[in-house]
Amino acid sequence: MKRVDANLSGAVKRGKLTAKGKAVVLARVTGTLTYDAFKDADMVIEAAVERVDLKQRIFADLERVCRPDCVLSSNTSTIDLSVVAAKTQAAKRVVGAHFFSPAHVMPLLEIVRTDATDPQAREWTRVKGWRV
Repeated sequence: MKRVDANLSGAVKRGKLTAKGKAVVLARVTGTLTYDAFKDADMVIEAAVERVDLKQRIFADLERVCRPDCVLSSNTSTIDLSVVAAKTQAAKRVVGAHFFSPAHVMPLLEIVRTDATDPQAREWTRVKGWRV
């Protein structure tokens, strides 16, 4: 949360965001140390280090706590999303969300879908107006 605040403060300093805009963004961000807070999420983006076993464990945990229609996303750029989803029953709602780095400087987001991604998840990622 401190990093998010610092990045937003930098945007305010550079004139890219107003103080009010920063407050609006911060009001939409919630920090948590447990998965419980994800139970009502529309989408969860995992951004752990590039280790297949870790990402698979995270996705299995997310599958247990998230709604059945929650889109599960990985920020991986090197691991096949089908492999990430392999230890879940959630492959149909798995997508990739690859943020260009650093995300607060390069506001670009690439959405990656797999052959298993179902039409509802595909449509959800297409129509949402995400802003980094």
